[in-house]
Amino acid sequence: LELYENIIRFLKGHEYSLRSCALVCRAWHFPSQTLLHPVIRIWSHERFVAVMQCREPFMASVKRLESSQYPQNLPISLGRLAHQLQCLKLDGFHVPYHRNIAMFMSRYSQLSHLKLNDFTLYSFEDLRKIVYALPKLHDLELSNGDTVSQNVSSQLRASGLMANNCPCISRLRTSHVEEAIMVPLSRWIASTEVFKYCKELYMEPDDPEEGRMWFKPILYKLAPTLITLHSGVSESFPDIGM
Repeated sequence: LELYENIIRFLKGHEYSLRSCALVCRAWHFPSQTLLHPVIRIWSHERFVAVMQCREPFMASVKRLESSQYPQNLPISLGRLAHQLQCLKLDGFHVPYHRNIAMFMSRYSQLSHLKLNDFTLYSFEDLRKIVYALPKLHDLELSNGDTVSQNVSSQLRASGLMANNCPCISRLRTSHVEEAIMVPLSRWIASTEVFKYCKELYMEPDDPEEGRMWFKPILYKLAPTLITLHSGVSESFPDIGM
């Protein structure tokens, strides 16, 4: 370990000093950038362009990425580079997007937290494939989501992935997600081991009455492991102690 690396690590959290270190020489530049950019937020077109132009030097050190600009393109453009990414928040993820989006998402092999807000998918199957593509995912947040296909009665297709590659979701949060997603999601939860050890459940349906039909199978599946429950569905289930 070089002496300058110890100096730079000691300056973690001191942005001004790290910026100065990054300008000293080529050897100091990358480790300084690593500590300067653990989180990247892309909220404008200009910011998106800037990240795309200088992505090679520091994307490998990014741990958290938040974007509301061209979120459909990020897994394709940055997936290979951001291999240490742990938290991904995408706002405005809508069709059209690459039909093999799950393949590109699988490049985020260390991703543990995924949040989709204001999103539209071709079908629920795309969401299921994305979850299966992230073996270390344990925190899933969905809000204001819908699908192009409004068929909520379609059967779930069997996954070709091995069980030992599946993620283990410990926290699930949904808010104002349409039936086209929630109904097949409830069936999937009831039939898969992905949510077997879920400890935290937060659900806010648009219509509490309609939410009952998909909330009950979810609750029955997750009740044995749940520690925290928050639901906008006003109904008790005495047979499972809730």
